[in-house]
Amino acid sequence: MSILTFGELRRIGQEAPLEARYNSLLKTARLEKSADQKPGNVLVFLSHSHTDNNTAHWAINLIKRYGGNAWVDWLDPEMPSQTNAETATMLKRKITSCQKFILLATPDALQSRWVPWELGYADSVKTLDNVALLPIRDDNYDYPENEYLGIYKSIQQAEDGQFGVFPPPPNDENGISLKRWLTS
Repeated sequence: MSILTFGELRRIGQEAPLEARYNSLLKTARLEKSADQKPGNVLVFLSHSHTDNNTAHWAINLIKRYGGNAWVDWLDPEMPSQTNAETATMLKRKITSCQKFILLATPDALQSRWVPWELGYADSVKTLDNVALLPIRDDNYDYPENEYLGIYKSIQQAEDGQFGVFPPPPNDENGISLKRWLTS
């Protein structure tokens, strides 16, 4: 298994034409309220830095490919245009209502003020089984200043090319498929 680089995620995420992906994302944002109530639709809160919006597009495509629908704040027309206390309240409500929480763990995300707060809130309202990191890096840096990340499962590409959700070390060889995790 291995951590994806930005280039690898870009290649995976660009398999659908950009316009089709963007239209699909807008549709997901418009339909997300009804998706919350439909059985069988797994809604994932995708936590990420806004500087990683392109990377978020690619991650959304990966999540969709494996049977999930991603919710992102900037595609929700109900989110305030300027961050404020209402933003925090709405984010808490979305994290609670989404079945899964994925942190797009890029260097920029971990420097964000909001992303660690979202992860901390998700940790408090979800079981650890419903929280996962999608680490994206272009180097072998293992986030030493963010040691707390070591308690979460991570989404990685297995040797067979498929994606899975793996427990933190030392048990990180025994993962399950991303599709199975999204639907469990």
